[in-house]
Amino acid sequence: MLNDDGPVRVVMEQGLPVMSPLLMTLEGYEAVAIGHPIFDAEGTLSGAISSLLRPDQLMESMTAFTEMGINAMVMQADGLVLYDPDTSRVRRDTFTDPICQGFPQIKAVAQRMVNEISGNDRHSFQQNGGLVEKRVAWTIVSILGERWTIAVNTLA
Repeated sequence: MLNDDGPVRVVMEQGLPVMSPLLMTLEGYEAVAIGHPIFDAEGTLSGAISSLLRPDQLMESMTAFTEMGINAMVMQADGLVLYDPDTSRVRRDTFTDPICQGFPQIKAVAQRMVNEISGNDRHSFQQNGGLVEKRVAWTIVSILGERWTIAVNTLA
C-alpha cells in the first residue's frame, strides 16, 4: 500500500508496483496514483514510472446504463465511495456518512461488499424524495494491493 510518499519514492525503495487510495491531486481532481518499477537488462532497479488514474473517468462509460435503471458504483475497502453516478456520493464514507445513518441495511450490505468477494443483496434508500428498494450485485477486484468493490444497482 502506498503511504504519504509519492509512488516513485515508494517504488524505488521497495522495487514493487504500488497504488494509492483515492487522493486529491495537485491538479485539483481526485485520482489514485500508480507507480511501477523499471529494471535494466541485468535486473537492477533503474527507475520508476508513475501515473494517475481517475476512477470517475474509468467508470464513465457505465452511465449509459442509467437510462435503463441500472447504475454502477465503486467503493474502496474502507467504505469510501470512489465512483457513483450521483456525484454528491463520491468521497463519502458509507460506514460513517450521516446520509446512511437512517438506513442500517445500507451499512450491512456495504460491510458484506467489502468482506465478500462477490454477492448480491437488497436495501432501501432515499432517492428523488421517496424510499426505493434496490438490488445490488458486486465483486471485489484487487489492483496492486488495493481492493475495490464494483457494484451494479437496479431497482428491486
